[in-house]
Amino acid sequence: MFKTIYRNFSNRPYFLEKHTPNEIPKLREIEIINQSKEDIKHFRPLYESYFNAILNYVYQKVSDKEVANDITSYVFLKAMTNLNRYKIQSVPFSAWLYKIAFNETMLYFRRSKKMRTISLDNQLIEGMQQEIDAFSMESILKMIEEELGNLSSVEFEIIELRFYQNKSFREIGYILGCTENTAKVKSHRLIKKLKAELSKRNCHEEL
Repeated sequence: MFKTIYRNFSNRPYFLEKHTPNEIPKLREIEIINQSKEDIKHFRPLYESYFNAILNYVYQKVSDKEVANDITSYVFLKAMTNLNRYKIQSVPFSAWLYKIAFNETMLYFRRSKKMRTISLDNQLIEGMQQEIDAFSMESILKMIEEELGNLSSVEFEIIELRFYQNKSFREIGYILGCTENTAKVKSHRLIKKLKAELSKRNCHEEL
């Protein structure tokens, strides 16, 4: 179940100002990962690069800074503990961290019985507007607010990962535990569904 919608963030926490990680060049990142497997003290650049991005991702769901910090800290503890099991893949290292964060956040909701927070702001709506063209930001926002009850948690996760976290279909599939093609198909179906709903609403408004 979804709990809250934030249309605009005022006085937002510092970690929400920029959610894009400070990317490390891929070859350098691989080098750091391999060094960290030998001695975990080398993990620090990865922690510093991705901590705020993961914190932002978790906070968008829980809307509680203390809880978000706890979950994010555990995500990195788990990553360091299991680093020797990590294998270089076709998705960035950050996707592995997002996958752990997604799983830990869902576990938090199951255990706490709390509802997930939905955070909508201009960045997410602008991203959707580029995909759902010919409709205003206001109409998209209104439609999403009213359609939340008809969206599954996975559907909104796809929206958030694609339009707010700027993840590729390959990364989205990896994070959610499905193939790149499945993530792409689900995303296209969801966009088609939302566009149809917007068109239907516009027709009703014109009558």
